[in-house]
Amino acid sequence: MKIISLNIQQQIQIPEGKFEIEEFEFRNVKFKVVKISDQKDLIPERLPIGVIMSGFTRQYECVDDSGRTADAYVYYYTKVEGYRVAILDSLRRWRND
Repeated sequence: MKIISLNIQQQIQIPEGKFEIEEFEFRNVKFKVVKISDQKDLIPERLPIGVIMSGFTRQYECVDDSGRTADAYVYYYTKVEGYRVAILDSLRRWRND
């Protein structure tokens, strides 16, 4: 069974000296990025203007703290203030029921 959360818009702090996130937390569940996914189905056709101008998108394969797999769509951009942010937009988790 899959659970999809769309339009989350959760800002994730990018650690100093890093280009992309390696882990994040959503609804008190911790996720670790395993790799960039071969899938691109969570990435929308239309992107926010900030992403087009100064950022990029990724769909990641992740694993949560209980070992379940998930796919996450994250976009990155540089804020007007000059620092980079990652935004968790969509998350698809797989559950065994």
